[in-house]
Amino acid sequence: MTRIRKITVMALFAAAAASSALFVIPNPFVPAVPFTLQVFVVLLAGITLAPPLAVGAMVTYLAVGAVGVPVYAGATGGLAHLFGPTGGFLLSYPLAAAVTSLGSGARPNIERAFLAAMGGLVVIYILGFFGLHVFAGMPLDLKTALSLATFVPWDTAKAALAALVGSRPKRQFR
Repeated sequence: MTRIRKITVMALFAAAAASSALFVIPNPFVPAVPFTLQVFVVLLAGITLAPPLAVGAMVTYLAVGAVGVPVYAGATGGLAHLFGPTGGFLLSYPLAAAVTSLGSGARPNIERAFLAAMGGLVVIYILGFFGLHVFAGMPLDLKTALSLATFVPWDTAKAALAALVGSRPKRQFR
């Protein structure tokens, strides 16, 4: 794959992450962290792209938002988001994409892609949980963990959809 094609693919996934952040449903259990479709794009990038491209796409997305372009949830942007309540989740995206990409392999079937996506979700949850503690002062307790459990059904469905969509095409971007 040429360098221009790699840059284009990363930019397209970064743009997809930005677009997916426009879909926002408030979460009554964790008001600072809404439901969005960003995780779907992170996992799909991991399933369909080689690890360096998946990480590059998510780093590009975070960098664009950090400089103030409104690409984060609810069409917001700025460096403060990376150090606010959603910071742990956002900062987990490159690592989650890498874990998903490495776990799915070069030619994943749907089962392998789903398991890899679930591994990516674990990364997002762990870093998001600690981010809530560090950046928002939420305690590291069972109540906080249970409030994050409200994301599990929604994110599991996104992981399944990413596995279904991502395992079907030939791995052109690997």
